[in-house]
Amino acid sequence: MKLPVALLLISLTLCCYSVTADTCPVLINILNKSLFGSCPKYMESIAPFVTSDVMKTAAYELKESVLKLSQEHSEAIGELM
Repeated sequence: MKLPVALLLISLTLCCYSVTADTCPVLINILNKSLFGSCPKYMESIAPFVTSDVMKTAAYELKESVLKLSQEHSEAIGELM
């Protein structure tokens, strides 16, 4: 769980560098695609931020781990969003 939290914080700092109370729409889009979208749509949404093959592999592995969540847990995450 440390890796997803670290990636979320890194994504937040890269996407939302302004300090406002508004939620960053880019980050919300990426989170929605990572949790509920297909793997190709997720990879497309993070493409501007992927600068190496290692990052691409890490993003793919993260999406694969999300796909392994049970239906019950996926629905619970949907309610949180």
